Amino acid sequence: MTVGASSYYAAVLVFGVGLVRHVGIPRDQRGRLRRLTVVPYFTGILLAGAAGLLNPLGTKLLWQSALPATAGGQSGLLWWRHYIPRGTEPKRTAENLGRRYSWILGAGALAIIYVAVLGPGVTLHR
Repeated sequence: MTVGASSYYAAVLVFGVGLVRHVGIPRDQRGRLRRLTVVPYFTGILLAGAAGLLNPLGTKLLWQSALPATAGGQSGLLWWRHYIPRGTEPKRTAENLGRRYSWILGAGALAIIYVAVLGPGVTLHR
């Protein structure tokens, strides 16, 4: 196994163990764990796709590079929960994650900036 794949696996494992221990969601609450990671996974792919559509080099680059790299690079969000060690237990009680519209609006504004500025590309010289 390469160093890159090993370190990615280790990072995903640390993420999963940390989410269970420090956020307090038990391993047996698979639905809740899935909801916390599947939405960000597909949101990242949609944002990369929207930004890629504005790329002046065309959509071919989007299909060959941007979307596969984004989907593959974030794939740990889909499979991490299957690799949490069995003895991992929460160290705190899970709190209810409330919806804060200020965070949603802020994320929406940053998403628009990301797509509008980085989508067409940044010219470093004239």
